[in-house]
Amino acid sequence: MHHFRVVTAAVAISLGLSLVAGACGGDDDSTSNHALSKSEFKQKTDAACEEFSNQLQSSLANIDASKATDAQVKEVAGKAADALHSVADKLRGIGYPEGLQDEAAQFYDGLDKAADALEKDPSVLKTGDTPKEFSDLDQLSEKLDITNCGQGG
Repeated sequence: MHHFRVVTAAVAISLGLSLVAGACGGDDDSTSNHALSKSEFKQKTDAACEEFSNQLQSSLANIDASKATDAQVKEVAGKAADALHSVADKLRGIGYPEGLQDEAAQFYDGLDKAADALEKDPSVLKTGDTPKEFSDLDQLSEKLDITNCGQGG
């Protein structure tokens, strides 16, 4: 399963469009310098991702897909990108799983790139095209066991 397609899919579902791309992201370039056990890392990232999912759902709650204008799509993309940047910052603050500092740093930087790509081209929410920046996150997310960002119910 491609975990980071879920976020954009959640945005698209809120817009009533069919879409299969997504991600988490952030602004801060520094990663906490502490290693965590894999189970502790997973517990903390799950909590941060749940908060992200709730923030994203709240931002998208009142969007009527049948009447979504380009301006509304741009606004939704901006809110989703802000939420992605926020979760990336939280994840950076958590640190990294033991032995995977480089992968975690790449993942957090990838989140920023994905959020920036969404802001730069919000039309992907209508077209269903998956920006490369989102696709690149899948392999790292699996390696880091970050599996539930954007999968809010």
